[in-house]
Amino acid sequence: MSPHGVNAYHLAALVNLRRLVPTLALAVMILPQTLDAQRGGGPQANQFPVDDPVIKAIWDEGMENSHIYTLAQTLADSIGPRLPGSPNFDAGADWAMKLFRGWGIETRTEQYGTWNAWERGVTNVDLIEPRVRSLDGMMQSWSRGTDGPVTGQVVTIPELPSAAAFQTFLGGVAGKFVLISAAENSCRPMDNWEEWATPQSLEAYTALRQETRANWNARIEATGLNQTELIQALEEAGAAGVFSSSWTGYWGSSRVSAARNQVAPNIAFGCEDYGLMFRLAENGQGPVVRVNAESEDLGTVPTYNVIGEIRGTEKPDEYIILSAHFDSWDGGSGATDNNSGSVIMMEAARILKEVYPNPKRTILVGLWNGEEQGLNGSRAFVADHPDIVENTQALFNQDNGTGRVTNISMQGLAGVAPFVGGWMTALPTQISQHIDLNIPGRPGTGGSDYASFVCASVPAFSISSLSWTYSQTYHNPTDTFDKVIIDDVTNNAVLTAMLAYMASEEEELLPETTVSWASIPGPANPESGPNAVHLLGTRMGISVDRVMRYGLVLAVLLALPGPLRAQAGPDPSSQDRVSATAAVLLKGGKIAGESRLHLGGWAGLVFGDNLAIGGGGFALLNDVELAGPEGSTGFNLGLGYGGLFFRYWEPLSGALTGEVGLLMGAGHAEVRDQLTRNEVGSGNFLVAEPELSLLYSFFPGLHAGVSIGYRLTAGVEDLPGVSASDLNAFTGTLSLRWGKD
Repeated sequence: MSPHGVNAYHLAALVNLRRLVPTLALAVMILPQTLDAQRGGGPQANQFPVDDPVIKAIWDEGMENSHIYTLAQTLADSIGPRLPGSPNFDAGADWAMKLFRGWGIETRTEQYGTWNAWERGVTNVDLIEPRVRSLDGMMQSWSRGTDGPVTGQVVTIPELPSAAAFQTFLGGVAGKFVLISAAENSCRPMDNWEEWATPQSLEAYTALRQETRANWNARIEATGLNQTELIQALEEAGAAGVFSSSWTGYWGSSRVSAARNQVAPNIAFGCEDYGLMFRLAENGQGPVVRVNAESEDLGTVPTYNVIGEIRGTEKPDEYIILSAHFDSWDGGSGATDNNSGSVIMMEAARILKEVYPNPKRTILVGLWNGEEQGLNGSRAFVADHPDIVENTQALFNQDNGTGRVTNISMQGLAGVAPFVGGWMTALPTQISQHIDLNIPGRPGTGGSDYASFVCASVPAFSISSLSWTYSQTYHNPTDTFDKVIIDDVTNNAVLTAMLAYMASEEEELLPETTVSWASIPGPANPESGPNAVHLLGTRMGISVDRVMRYGLVLAVLLALPGPLRAQAGPDPSSQDRVSATAAVLLKGGKIAGESRLHLGGWAGLVFGDNLAIGGGGFALLNDVELAGPEGSTGFNLGLGYGGLFFRYWEPLSGALTGEVGLLMGAGHAEVRDQLTRNEVGSGNFLVAEPELSLLYSFFPGLHAGVSIGYRLTAGVEDLPGVSASDLNAFTGTLSLRWGKD
């Protein structure tokens, strides 16, 4: 286990000697294996740190008699994807309940509301002019069909001078298919360009992408409408349909999500074929397509969760919950999102029923519905079952792909750390050697169903897996059974069964004391493990190398013991002197329309009596949420910037001083998917920020100040969902400065 966020909470958690001793014993056993592996040694035999017959039986049953392949293959290939309210969801629920009953596990459904039932049919799109080609297109979920083949011209939204001009454009879209998203200049992944392009070619391509996105953003802004309003306006004007593309940035992988309209078909395309239609339309080459899209609106139907239950014997009114969402988007098969999590929980329940049939506490399996639409099923369960929620010992949730579990966060519940640490000491080393505990961790605020329970102070754990490039299969047609890593999912089912068993056997309920948000470090790096610098970087919303690059001056500043003086010349009273000065800064301003705070600082040399030149920078304290394009769950933006500071001041009256300042430099921004936290774009930008300040001197060498400035940036257009206007803004700064008399 790695030391995540060592602080008072962490230390308090580790003083439980009863649990600390076996933890240290496990470390002693694992260390030689780890060192041998680092020296290039071969695979190590599995070891059981404790002589627990149930742990060994879980291992034997899960590894020697695994049902994972059969469960995952059937759910992905035969039943297929499961939208809420769809016949496929009903088929999947019937299948899961039949299996539960066959394993001797009680099962039921729990309705929590209704949903619009919809069934997908075929989507066939063919380019018929200026040449013939079958296109890679699929209806967005809940889209209307075409009621037979429809032929029409494909057009883009042109460059328009005003919203009034857009209204004129609407008069000519009847019977046409309208492209409503930007096309990529190249469908080669960025790492392909970086590997093979010349520096000049890469620079030109990057500039072209920035120009293309800025141009498209300007076109949409000129309509005066947001994306949903735009689609509705086109539909009301009689458009035959709307076409879009949400490329993941990987070969052959584009997302399919929910339609935002009611009448015309809404079709998502792969990167290449969308680009083909876009270029033909832009260059006046008259693309015409024939579309045959079939779907059926089945009306409003009940929506429900599937629950399995192994009744407890000693404490039947206390609960362990095995949690995964059973719904999925239907572009692919839902194999990694979230068939993997669902079959992990089903297999864990099967194993437990086989080797631990009379648990101390009741074990529930929650296969939730409606997670993709806002954690609907799990939130409803929390609201409908306060008695269960109040007496839940632990919940284990899996929903971030098909890889081996490598991280378990305490979700800010510092008191549970010694318990989970104790469980870890009992795990077979073949499982435990891969796992880091994130102590105290950050409370879940969304992203998957465990957050519904964390909000109710339940010890709910997200057992987080290796990526296996999850963002490539996430919510798109490539999410198919062949992407499932059977060995890793088998490992995760065994791990979950063991954790559920040990949680069930605890004498008392786990404590629910929540750590204050201010003390919570950022998530661990699954590649290299956590460290203090990385935790600083993740709290600020940017990665460690960005913190080091743009926050170096801040680190130097924090090490300053106080005002620094450097004398030049043989005579200490000489006017020929250079003084050092430094300041810590808290800056506020809007980013993408949201007010955000930056922490920063600068340090420099004072020349003469009233000119300082130095360096410094700022780092964003919290990520900024961006809407993202149609088909995405939204983005998070983190950034930092820094450079040269110039400060010139003049005394005003008494203890007041007026000052003019200028920062000139560069910054780096990263955009991450809100759900997976995978990076979807990053880039550098230029920044200039003039300021006017008023300083008040408390006593010689210490000043407090307030400033107003304007941040001006250039070069961010290449970032997904970001434009220069998102970063350009008026700013206000509070400062505390040392060392300038």
